[in-house]
Amino acid sequence: MPNKTKPHPYNYFDYRREGYPRVVNINVTLRCNLFCDMCQVPSSQAEEAPPEKLLAFFERLGAWLPDPLMFILTGGEPLMHKRIYDYVAKISQIGHIPVLNTNGALLNVERVKRLLDAGVEVINLSLDGVGELHDRLRNGPGLYAGILDIIYYLTHNNDLNVNTVMVVHALNAHSLPELVGILRQMPGFGVMQFQAVVPTLARGWSEDFFQLSPLWPRTREQLDVVLSTIDNLEALKRDGAKINNPYSQFAMWRRYFTDPRELGASYPCLAMHNMLQVTVEGNIQLCERHGAIGTIDDDPAVIWNGERAQKIRDVMRACAATCNYKLNCCYFADEDQAVCDLSGTS
Repeated sequence: MPNKTKPHPYNYFDYRREGYPRVVNINVTLRCNLFCDMCQVPSSQAEEAPPEKLLAFFERLGAWLPDPLMFILTGGEPLMHKRIYDYVAKISQIGHIPVLNTNGALLNVERVKRLLDAGVEVINLSLDGVGELHDRLRNGPGLYAGILDIIYYLTHNNDLNVNTVMVVHALNAHSLPELVGILRQMPGFGVMQFQAVVPTLARGWSEDFFQLSPLWPRTREQLDVVLSTIDNLEALKRDGAKINNPYSQFAMWRRYFTDPRELGASYPCLAMHNMLQVTVEGNIQLCERHGAIGTIDDDPAVIWNGERAQKIRDVMRACAATCNYKLNCCYFADEDQAVCDLSGTS
């Protein structure tokens, strides 16, 4: 059982303890009620881990981890899993921080109440543009208005950390500074976390994405808009906007959007020591490229520090690939002084 009081709001970027992950990421389902351009997860299929086995694994995690960590429940759309409330409750019971990543379309007053009763502490909502642009990107008519309504409800009626996650790409970059301005006017709102677009998540990393996808800035004009937006986001952060990304991450993205193929070798892989990932099927991995280190039937302390995990980490140390972990999910500026030096700050 964790031995420290949970800070609020909690930010896993601030946590570090040698020999343990910073965050536990649990993909509970690939099912989704939307078909978003940058994800397309519903095109994938996988057998979901037996709920009782996953709940038992949470118990073993609780017995091993010494400090409260964020357990991020993601998908697909996690609210489509009928046991999502049990997962939230178990994470809370073992003393950790239940985090729900959601597109928001299924949130209503009844579901929010059930999540609160179960112990959810953080809700991260996907938001990728203003008005009809967001609806079009997420293939959800009326979704943008609904997201703003649910943010208002959550921040005015509950003691929750409510955040947004926005993906930066060629089709929405122009609208993101305006979106920041709208969110800044919402009392009680948490933070904005931006991510750089990567090859469509459900289809794996493909170089064709950079030549063919309308999400990628393929023309000089599109690239200039994306780079200008990154500049604007930095300026808004300096002006007090609650943008969670460190400045050094924005510096990395300038290089990525300018030449995505040349970036990977310049940045170390930080996923290997920081994120314990549970796949939909119940495998435990450090990185999707290198296979599982165990399953939810195993003791997490044993597999995290085991021979298989160490061999995979040796491979990951030499990995020169550009990937979602380096760009987004496992960007930790405090571990990468070379990254911090790009901008002079973190």
